[in-house]
Amino acid sequence: VQRINYLFTQELQEDQAGGIFLIRTTSPSAVAPLLETLGSIEGIVRVVSASNPQSTLSLSTPVRIGLLIGLAVSAVASMLAARHGFRELLRSFSEEIQLMHLSGTAERMIQTPIIALGILCGLVASLLLIVAVYLFPFLPSRL
Repeated sequence: VQRINYLFTQELQEDQAGGIFLIRTTSPSAVAPLLETLGSIEGIVRVVSASNPQSTLSLSTPVRIGLLIGLAVSAVASMLAARHGFRELLRSFSEEIQLMHLSGTAERMIQTPIIALGILCGLVASLLLIVAVYLFPFLPSRL
């Protein structure tokens, strides 16, 4: 066996459930014994031989590593951008915060709204991301 891929049947046919193993053999002569062996295994519903395998989207290892590095870099960049934005937010309200300190307001009364604002921004951003991921498949392919 050269390669084994697992696909959900919904990737190929939306009206079926279950999974499909796509097995590529190293030589055409190995197909018949493999079909016989797989057909005798309990739990396998059907074994089909296809001379022209369906093309599947597969990424090479360097592309996968590049995407993983890109994900890590974007995560670090977003953390740095969030830190910078929060620092600018605190800097813009520094006079008000100092005035609250001078008037004797407790520290937790100052921190609570700031933490709540950060949580609210995170929730809104998460909601927007979920909506974008949900709507992405419905975009026209011409874009």
